[in-house]
Amino acid sequence: MKKSNRSLSTIILAIALAMLFSAISCQKQDTEADIAAINEVWNQWTLACNTGDVELLMSLMDDNMVQMPPNAPANIGKEAIRPGEEALLGLFDIELPPMSVEEVEVAGDWGFSRLTFTLSLRPKEGGETSTSSGKALSIFKRQADGSWKVYIDCFNYDAPPKQE
Repeated sequence: MKKSNRSLSTIILAIALAMLFSAISCQKQDTEADIAAINEVWNQWTLACNTGDVELLMSLMDDNMVQMPPNAPANIGKEAIRPGEEALLGLFDIELPPMSVEEVEVAGDWGFSRLTFTLSLRPKEGGETSTSSGKALSIFKRQADGSWKVYIDCFNYDAPPKQE
């Protein structure tokens, strides 16, 4: 009888451990997929800036996004952010090479990324191009459909823009 109980306990323990390791493995795979999805948001952001696609850019933002630009008050909500993005993309041809994503972390329905970038703005009506390098810390929020969107974006520049 003791041997039978010990065998049953061993089987139950083995099943519990298998379930635990399976859950950990699935969680790691899900986290890797989430990190890839957040990196893809930045790829799409770059595409939107380089092509002047305001609608694509806006689609990457949570409806309640908070944009924290340098030397300016925060813009709260996509509709408060839109006019500035339309003006920027309307006045300048942008060259934004792929951003260097230094770090992405995910915790449940929240994620953050830290990145560096170089941004060149060439006036559409002619004039000198200005180039700036900078960094950003952004918080992402998982949406109801499972996608990720930028919820808070805080960025600044390493130095004043260089005129070319």
